[in-house]
Amino acid sequence: MLLEEVSAYLQAQGLGTVGVDLFLSRLDDTAVPAQATALYEYPGAPPAYVLSQLAIHLEEPRLHVRCRAEHYVDARLQAEAIVRALGLINNVLLSGVLYWAVMPLATPYALPPDALERPLIGVNFRVLKAPSL
Repeated sequence: MLLEEVSAYLQAQGLGTVGVDLFLSRLDDTAVPAQATALYEYPGAPPAYVLSQLAIHLEEPRLHVRCRAEHYVDARLQAEAIVRALGLINNVLLSGVLYWAVMPLATPYALPPDALERPLIGVNFRVLKAPSL
């Protein structure tokens, strides 16, 4: 699954710990650290088939990353570090699944602050990968 595979990679790169300050599909306002990152998946392009194969060959989901911190610059630096780390993915196995590329769709951007007025930075990615196991 996309979120599990990418979060394990980011954790291995030292960019968070899953369940501590790196979350899948949620970023609570309370009960989690002020500096935290959340990963969300959303629809991308339809899956691709190769020639007459019946199985999906290529998936192209989208990934949204949301970084939060007490200060804008810290949230922004975390988002930029994630862009750099994911940009290194080029024909790499993540949790046994082939990822051809993870490409940012734009530079990180400011989102409205959370309920506690902490800054949020978002960035979206186009993902090219084999189907998850």
